[in-house]
Amino acid sequence: MKAVPQTLTFAQALALADQHLAAGRLAEAEDLCRRVLAVDPAHAPALHLLGIVAYRAGNLPVAVALVKRAIAAEPTAALYLCNMCEMCRLAGDLEGALAAVSRRLRWRATIRRR
Repeated sequence: MKAVPQTLTFAQALALADQHLAAGRLAEAEDLCRRVLAVDPAHAPALHLLGIVAYRAGNLPVAVALVKRAIAAEPTAALYLCNMCEMCRLAGDLEGALAAVSRRLRWRATIRRR
């Protein structure tokens, strides 16, 4: 495998992390997300992607916590809310799932009224 350049933009690092995730290279994806978060701990896309990595690794509680942090940083991100809904459902937290989908629907209704 090619060496990862030491200097990547956040977008480049997350695009590469997404490629690693798609190929099942979870450790590599996690490392790139953590490199972004070391510079910007509230970077919503990195938090979300790291949450997906944790989910794929079978660590649902960590995945939920990371996606919650991503939503806190970027509260109108539809993908984050949809993934939170599904993760909460899988964790047996139906109230959390309903809260996430309700929030998503309220946000969508607000946009349609504009």
